Amino acid sequence: MSAIGDAPGGHPTAGFTLLEMLVAMAIMALVAGIGFPVLQRRLAERPLDTAAHDLAQAVAKARADALASGAPVRLSASNSDPAIVLAGGRQIARLPVGVTLDWPATPIGFYPDGSVVGGTLVLHAGQVTRTIAVDRMP
Repeated sequence: MSAIGDAPGGHPTAGFTLLEMLVAMAIMALVAGIGFPVLQRRLAERPLDTAAHDLAQAVAKARADALASGAPVRLSASNSDPAIVLAGGRQIARLPVGVTLDWPATPIGFYPDGSVVGGTLVLHAGQVTRTIAVDRMP
């Protein structure tokens, strides 16, 4: 090899052949074809995951309020905007746009002795759901 990188005989050895480039592009297309749908689905589920986390924190706060105040606290949805979650009459969470919440048939109540009367909250965003079992939370 000479100082300028040419092999003896004048044939360059640096670079890629067309076949090597096509194989690399085929591998990248395969990875993108698998990865993009997974990424798209995860991005679509993100608002629902965020809403489930926020609602679980709101439930825990309502329970803590009942323990701290010594009075029962009732968890409900706002009459004017069902995306707003209320505890004891004040807003404690707001659902993102596109996320809906199914309330149980009976109201959810937290009591000063640590007990809870209620059921399961189900969040929906399109075809995906998340469930929060209020009576099974620590």
